[in-house]
Amino acid sequence: MSERSPSISMAKEWLNENPTESMAVAARLYHLSPTTLRNSIARGKTTVKDRGGQNRVLSKAQIEALKDWIKAWSVQGLGATKKMVYAAVCYLRHPQPEPLMSWLTKFIKRELHDEFHTIKTKPIALQQVAAQDNYKLVS
Repeated sequence: MSERSPSISMAKEWLNENPTESMAVAARLYHLSPTTLRNSIARGKTTVKDRGGQNRVLSKAQIEALKDWIKAWSVQGLGATKKMVYAAVCYLRHPQPEPLMSWLTKFIKRELHDEFHTIKTKPIALQQVAAQDNYKLVS
């Protein structure tokens, strides 16, 4: 991970080499604010946690089942629409209440963006669809 300033990484190295010195001394030596150095060190200690807490809408197994379902539609040459995916999520969560559509949008961005892509289309006007229909002329 790149540092914002090379002096921050040099101050961190100096602190590692001189463990008896305080952060304030290292900050003064490298012309940094003590808060900047302290926050940089604290950020380095935190780990990236899996997003979501105890209230996950779908379990990992359900997410994998949903991905397999979307792939099955893709293999048939059809795409799964957002409404179809939402209906599948509601089916997987049957006894529980339905999630919001905003949750689905965030879920698609967070969980499905690396394996699937979305296509946005405008709905076709009813007149345009009717113009494409083939009618038999009866005489």
